[in-house]
Amino acid sequence: MKELVKSFEDLPQIAKIILAIPCLDIIWAIVRIIKGVAYKNAVTLVAGILWIFPGCFICWIADIVCAVLDRDFLFMEPASNPQ
Repeated sequence: MKELVKSFEDLPQIAKIILAIPCLDIIWAIVRIIKGVAYKNAVTLVAGILWIFPGCFICWIADIVCAVLDRDFLFMEPASNPQ
């Protein structure tokens, strides 16, 4: 599962932006859930679960801003620094 998370984090910036548009942002919610389970991080897991429902309506804006600025997504610590 860690390889899957790493592959999503290594996507080009344009792919991250495309996956952050409304209705496709659910992919980043699923990545948060997988990352929370893989790295045993409760905050990331809960954020991923909660991101599914409001993510399609509101939270996608935060993901697009993070993708455009080429920063880590909210509630997703870098894979190289798991807690």
